[in-house]
Amino acid sequence: MADIYGQKIEAFRKRLGNLVAPYSEADILKGESAADIRKFLLSSILKQVGIDTDILQYTAEDRAEQKQRPIIWQSLERLITEFCKLEPVAELSESNNNFRSDELDNLTFILGLIEELAIRNKWNPENPESAHHKICRTFFYRTAFNNWVSTLEEGLRYSQEQMKGAKLYGALCYQPSFSPEIRQRFSGILKRLFEHPLWVQDVIQNEIAKANQDSVVTGIFKREGLDYIYLTKL
Repeated sequence: MADIYGQKIEAFRKRLGNLVAPYSEADILKGESAADIRKFLLSSILKQVGIDTDILQYTAEDRAEQKQRPIIWQSLERLITEFCKLEPVAELSESNNNFRSDELDNLTFILGLIEELAIRNKWNPENPESAHHKICRTFFYRTAFNNWVSTLEEGLRYSQEQMKGAKLYGALCYQPSFSPEIRQRFSGILKRLFEHPLWVQDVIQNEIAKANQDSVVTGIFKREGLDYIYLTKL
């Protein structure tokens, strides 16, 4: 769908007789269903993520492949849905009020931190019984991931609102590129997330491994005190 979306942009520009003409997503995707618009935008973001980051080398197509790669594909899609704007932008692509390029910059920053803190030097399918590998495996069980990605978004949003002294509306990543101060703050929050004591406890690792419902891990997080307040107490 990302390729089809690119073809739509190319066709739009050809009609204008200008192959570099600015465009708006609202114009390009006019007439598409709301569901297809979300799919086009999600696919476009995913394609660029594959170009700008190494995260896809850790992403599995299905559960069988997840033995070699920690992140299931649907989880990566969920993260992008949680952090990015999946409604068409009306501003032209070159407008200062169009934050798509900033959004990708912000998203790749967060994905880079996840890779650094949760995967690198931990994920080792050649040694699945190692402590580090088990921790990484626990991070990316579907039910665990669904919970911590929502908690993380809530914590990052709350933290930025506290720094700015104002309510933050819309998708977290769809805004001007994070300042150095915000990046430093966010780095501390992600570090705190993945260093929470619950992750290293064998009993909890087993609880999460057996969980089939998100609500089970929600209860574990609540019991162990992993919430957005904990993440932002730096």
